[in-house]
Amino acid sequence: MMLFVLAYPELAPAAAAAIAAFRRRHEPERAALVAAHVTLVFGVEAVPVDALAEHAAAIVATEPAFAFSLDATELYAGAEAAEAKLFLRAGRGDDRFRRLHARLHAGILAPHLRSD
Repeated sequence: MMLFVLAYPELAPAAAAAIAAFRRRHEPERAALVAAHVTLVFGVEAVPVDALAEHAAAIVATEPAFAFSLDATELYAGAEAAEAKLFLRAGRGDDRFRRLHARLHAGILAPHLRSD
């Protein structure tokens, strides 16, 4: 089973509605599966669910909530047209997301750090 660590940020109502509408139109299956989120750890398989949950909980418990802005977009086009994704890039708060990402990829997740 593929495991991810996702953050579900509090978004302004207008932003949340715009993102949800875009996702329903362009990625309806994924939008139905998971709400708008920030992926902190991409799919890993070789880590037990309980170990990942404990690892992530210990780290996020030490990180206070923070404000952020979404200031740019990045298009990822995979080998298939269906793989195209639009990423919203953080401006303010980007350093905090990067810090969480780095801390999560220490310890049991160190072998799973991706370069992309």
